[in-house]
Amino acid sequence: MSKQTEYSATFIRKCELLFQDIRENKPLKICIEKLREAQESETHSSADASASSSSSSSTIFEPLWFIYYMYFAIHNPKLEEYINMKHAAGANDPDAATANILKNMIRRRAYTSTLVFQLYMYANIQNGTVTYIYPASASVLKSLTSCHLKTAAVVIHKQQSIETIYADYIANASLGTSVSPSRLSHIKYTRKDIILLALVCYMKIDEIDINTKGIFISATKEEIEASPSLQSLQSPQSPYDEKYKYLLT
Repeated sequence: MSKQTEYSATFIRKCELLFQDIRENKPLKICIEKLREAQESETHSSADASASSSSSSSTIFEPLWFIYYMYFAIHNPKLEEYINMKHAAGANDPDAATANILKNMIRRRAYTSTLVFQLYMYANIQNGTVTYIYPASASVLKSLTSCHLKTAAVVIHKQQSIETIYADYIANASLGTSVSPSRLSHIKYTRKDIILLALVCYMKIDEIDINTKGIFISATKEEIEASPSLQSLQSPQSPYDEKYKYLLT
């Protein structure tokens, strides 16, 4: 996979505003409107006219994938499968698919972190530099397997082929078949560099969180079919960014 086309500043800002509404438990209708605005900003900034012509069935999912990996992936890994399923089945009715995804994001907004977003902004938008220097041949794995995630984010941003990094990192981290390269290739989201960054952050969270499974919030069949009142839900502050701030040093 070649180096990814950069998101526009407008698209990122629109996604930030959408996530803010999700965290503030805004009505689903308002969130859908913000999603449309983010989609339109990405469509207009795309140099690929053919991609723009099919925006209703493709780019409408782009803000949702971006928000998921930036804010939800570390603490809601099972939500990825749900979004992927809705993306794959949503070609005929993308509005219904994206509404269901947004509804589930709103239900899980307490389990979020800005860690991946901060790292992405550091490497991709602010043009940050590496904080640790490794031999060129080992810079990727060394930064990924250490806690030097600013360096990892910069190195990932500069890479031309993400699939090779996937395979090497997964093999060295002994993550098993559940996140094998073949499985990752089936994820509808094409930004594998962002997926890798989120995966690395996930692997650095406290072991106690993994063992207790307290962070694994899945979208159950009952929740998908139900239509709960979202207005009564609160939006507590997440302690996770404070908890993992050492990863940004």
